[in-house]
Amino acid sequence: YLTASPVSKEKVLSLVDGAAVVFDGGDVISNIETSNGGERIVTTMQVDYSFGLGLKGYTWDETNGGKSPTDAELATGSN
Repeated sequence: YLTASPVSKEKVLSLVDGAAVVFDGGDVISNIETSNGGERIVTTMQVDYSFGLGLKGYTWDETNGGKSPTDAELATGSN
């Protein structure tokens, strides 16, 4: 559509049921660390996890692209 157009237009994305699904990888790893001996006691927490995205009509080729793809690998048509 043209931005200078006097007619207001909208873009609509229609999806079928289940077209995009985000799911938990179920692999939460967490660590809490407390450090003493300084001016103050310092506590940090770090949590790592993974999630998946399912798009109807698309699959990720783990054989060619690995389990956890980079942005560059996602852009490769062979995967």
